[in-house]
Amino acid sequence: MFSRASFKVPVWQSALRTASIDTASEILPRVYLTDLSTASDEARLASLGITHVISVIEEAPMFPRSLRTFHIPLSDTPDQYILPYLPTTTSFIRDALAESPDSRVMVSDRALFVWTG
Repeated sequence: MFSRASFKVPVWQSALRTASIDTASEILPRVYLTDLSTASDEARLASLGITHVISVIEEAPMFPRSLRTFHIPLSDTPDQYILPYLPTTTSFIRDALAESPDSRVMVSDRALFVWTG
């Protein structure tokens, strides 16, 4: 199957490993990765122009009604099987970015450090 070595993404991997709480890393144009604390900050979302949020956490968090959201009910542990969620998640991101050149997507989980470590 795939291994981490199969993907050549050193720039964003480096950015994620050095990210801190209340930080959003733009991993692709108009696509950000962050922790739940940052994703729950309405002012921060507005300053980044976020229009869509994907949450990866056990329970669906509350976000402002103005945002379109997609929830993936997974624990933040290495044994979680994410493959079944990739097609719908990819479609959500692709559709969001196609809606408007102003659309921006934020993907968040409980703790960015655990997810990227």
